[in-house]
Amino acid sequence: MFSLCASNACRAVRLAGLYPSRFDLEQILGQLDTFPSADLSHAVVHEKVSSLLLQRLREHKPALVARLSAYRAFTEARARIETIVHHKAAVLDLIGREAQALGIEVWAVKGLAAQRAYQDPDLRDLGDLDLMVDGVDAAIRLTDRLIASGYNFHSQEWPWIKRCVESGVIYGQFSLKHVAPERHPAIDLHFGGYSVRHCGLHPLTATRPRPGLSYYGTQANLPLIVGNAAGDHDITTKDLNDLAIAIEDPAVDWAAVLDQLDQVRLLGFFRRMIDELEATPARSVYRDSALRMLLPAGRREVPAPHPSWPRQRRWAVTVQHAFAVGARHSYIRAGITSLTAAHYYWGDRTIKMRPRPSWSRSRLPRLNSWTCVRLIPATLLRQPDGQPEDQPRFLPTEGDQHRLSAELTAIRSPAGDIIRTALGDFVPAVYGVGTVGRGRG
Repeated sequence: MFSLCASNACRAVRLAGLYPSRFDLEQILGQLDTFPSADLSHAVVHEKVSSLLLQRLREHKPALVARLSAYRAFTEARARIETIVHHKAAVLDLIGREAQALGIEVWAVKGLAAQRAYQDPDLRDLGDLDLMVDGVDAAIRLTDRLIASGYNFHSQEWPWIKRCVESGVIYGQFSLKHVAPERHPAIDLHFGGYSVRHCGLHPLTATRPRPGLSYYGTQANLPLIVGNAAGDHDITTKDLNDLAIAIEDPAVDWAAVLDQLDQVRLLGFFRRMIDELEATPARSVYRDSALRMLLPAGRREVPAPHPSWPRQRRWAVTVQHAFAVGARHSYIRAGITSLTAAHYYWGDRTIKMRPRPSWSRSRLPRLNSWTCVRLIPATLLRQPDGQPEDQPRFLPTEGDQHRLSAELTAIRSPAGDIIRTALGDFVPAVYGVGTVGRGRG
C-alpha cells in the first residue's frame, strides 16, 4: 500500500511526465526535489515515464538523476527499457523476416505501436515487445522460429488459451524470454484478438497487410491501450500521454472507437481515464476535441483506481466487468463469468502441479472465454516422486485425438489429457492447478 508521501510523489511525477510539456518545467521539476528518493523512485517506475523524465531531469535537475539511480527498482526498470531501446530493431527485423518466410501477418501493438506517434519514439517507455497474429496456428508457427533463435516460454507467465464461444476463435498469449535477455527484449505474442480482463475479447480490427511485420495505427491501437490499463485497474501517466496523443489525432474515428470500447464494456473505465486527463494541465486536449461531444454520459467504473487496496479494487471491478460481459448474452452466463472471475482473481495464481489421485481423470475443460487454460511444457515436469525423466511416463502419449486447430491437438487417454503442438506436449492447468498421473508411455 502506498504511503501518502508516495501518492503525492506520483502526482508530482505525473505533472512532470506529461507529453508534450504543458507547464513550466523548472517549477514542477523543482517540486520533485522535495520528495524522499525512495518515494520518488517508486513513483517514476509506477507512472512509466522514466525515459521522458530522465531527459528533462538531465537538462534541468541532473542531481536528481543520481538520487534515482541509487535505487534498485529504478535501475532494474531502466535496464529493461534500455535493452529494448538498443536491441528492439534487431529483434523486430528478425520477426519481420520470419513472418515473411512463414507467409503470416504480424502486427506491432500496444506500446510498440503507440511509440510511433511520439516525436522521439524512445521517450515512450516499453516493458516488452507486444505483437499480434491472427490465430493460434500462426502464433505456434512463429514461436517455433523464435525458439530456434534462442527464445523460450517465460517461466513467470506460461502460455494460455481461451476460446470465444460465439466465433469459435481460440485466442491467448505466449510470453517469450530469450536465453540472453540483456540483448533480446521479452516478447508478448497475442493471437486471435486482445483479451480484456477475465472474459472479454477485443477482436482483430487492423486491415490485413502483406506477410511480414506492420504496425497498428492509433485508432486500432487505442482500445488495446485502454484494455491493458483496465486489466491492471491502474491509469499511469504513460496511458494518459497515449490517450492525449490519440485525442489530438484528427484521423481517429471516435464513434468507431467508442463503439469498440462499449462492445467490451470498457466505457466506464474509459470515462475514468478521461477524468484523470482532465485533472492535469492537458485537460484542454479533451475539452477542445470532437471526443467530448461523442462520449455518451454514463457512470464511472466503481471502485476507481487508487493506490490504496489495489488488489481488492482490481478484484471488485473485474468481477463486475465479468458480469457485464456475460450479461450481453444471458444472466446465466453472467452468473458463471462473475463467479469464475471472483474465484480466479482472488489469491495467488502460482502454477502448481501435483500427482493426480488414482480415481481422478484430468480433462481439458471445454474451451470458453471465462476459463483460462495454462499450458505447462511437459519437458519441465518430473515424475511424482521427483525423479527427472526425458520422457515422463505419467503423461499420456497415446489416445483419442481431438484437433482444436491445425497446430493444436488434444489427446485424451485413460490417464488424462495433454495438448500436443509442434512446440511439444503441454499439460493443461486451470485455476493455477494442473494434475499429472501415471499412464502408458
